[in-house]
Amino acid sequence: MERGYGESGTGSIGSRDSIDRSASALLCALGVVFVGLPLYWLRLKLERKLIEMARSARAVREGRKIASTVGIAQSTAALSSL
Repeated sequence: MERGYGESGTGSIGSRDSIDRSASALLCALGVVFVGLPLYWLRLKLERKLIEMARSARAVREGRKIASTVGIAQSTAALSSL
């Protein structure tokens, strides 16, 4: 009985499995380098931008809150002086 590709055996036919495995490992490594790393970089950039937007919005809200507090204090002081 003859052995085909993918079946365990000795000789050049059996070594095809190891070639397939190493080719798969190489393709996987290339996928990580050319797809995984750029996606990771993009995720970091987007997270930084989102944090920056959240901090900016919070600063604007706090600025309005402080301005309204100062406005209330000034109007209260003006009313009390009457």
